[in-house]
Amino acid sequence: MNQKVPDQYIKIPHTVRLLYRYAAGPYMARFCKELRENKRLVANRCPRCRRILFPPRISCPDCMVRAADEWVEVGPGGTLLFFAELGRPGIDTRTGEVQELPASYACLIQPDGVLIGQGCFSHWLKVENPEKLREGMRVEPVFKEERRLGTLEDILYYVPVEE
Repeated sequence: MNQKVPDQYIKIPHTVRLLYRYAAGPYMARFCKELRENKRLVANRCPRCRRILFPPRISCPDCMVRAADEWVEVGPGGTLLFFAELGRPGIDTRTGEVQELPASYACLIQPDGVLIGQGCFSHWLKVENPEKLREGMRVEPVFKEERRLGTLEDILYYVPVEE
């Protein structure tokens, strides 16, 4: 009789720390600085087609020309394009932090001043009254008191604006 022996695994807890730095470049560096220091979302504008580039970038994806240093403020509020209620607490893949229910709504936001198809981003949505939630409604950010990173992680979550 050939009896299969179950595999035995040895668990060795270990945390790998990857310490690195990378340059954001002049366009994203300004975006990060404005977000961290002034609670502002900024974008730059293409000098040829006048498209708002959000997040800011060095060249226009439509015209393929180098973007000018014409900066515009967008958001920080915006329009809710999509939302999904999570059935269990969600884990923010950027931070590893658990988003407790009922705040676990993932959403897609189009910032004020940015046209559809020209830039949007995903974030968390905190909802007090889920029955009133709908696509197309206004949302506004709730910023962390202490903003350290200058990234979208400095925004705790978005909340619907009652009309």
